[in-house]
Amino acid sequence: MQVEEQELEQLNNELMEDKNESAGGEDALVLEQGADIAVVATDDDYDMMAPIAAIDSTKIAPASNIYRWYVLHTYSGYEVMVKDNLEMVFKKNNQEHRLDTISIPMEDSIEEKGGRKKIVKRKMFPCYVYIKMDYDNSLWHMITKTRGVTGFVGPLGRPSALTEDEVRRLKLEVPQVVHLAFEVGDTVRIIDGSFEGNDGKITMLDQAKARATVDVEAFGRVMPIEVELSQVQKLG
Repeated sequence: MQVEEQELEQLNNELMEDKNESAGGEDALVLEQGADIAVVATDDDYDMMAPIAAIDSTKIAPASNIYRWYVLHTYSGYEVMVKDNLEMVFKKNNQEHRLDTISIPMEDSIEEKGGRKKIVKRKMFPCYVYIKMDYDNSLWHMITKTRGVTGFVGPLGRPSALTEDEVRRLKLEVPQVVHLAFEVGDTVRIIDGSFEGNDGKITMLDQAKARATVDVEAFGRVMPIEVELSQVQKLG
């Protein structure tokens, strides 16, 4: 819903301001969202294919199983590249056990072009990437030197983990709920999101990821909409 989207965006902005309020001046990391930032390649650019010398892969510390969410700021339009690069960097440095997931929150948006409406995916928080990991200082240079990353969001650019309440309010994690009532062919009503109030039929179901594809009538034709199971209600 539009009001909910505005609340999420306001929450994200408040979190970014709070985590950078002590940085100030030249040390402030958070840049204006959506700003066009020129990227100049130099000889000092990080080679994402080469392991970081600071990490001795023969002395890998076991994961502490404490995975927490952190926020990274990126160059405008580099969010997906940063996600791919980070996954590769963790793998190349034998640190995959320290990484849980990397998220770029997306949402469905209706756009009109040339008199026709279509559904597109857009980033909810441009220039930000959310990473859940078992962090310690040994990962600092590996992450901050990854191409496209401008730094961590936090006081003086240091990592500051999100609280459980912040994670919940930003909807970074889907509650682990067992959805056994749904089947392919069920008629459901979408109760949350851009298509709230629309009825449709489930054509694909992924219980493991708690997601489904629902065919709904929109703009005079049937369109497949991907939703979380928590966003639909079974009819009949």
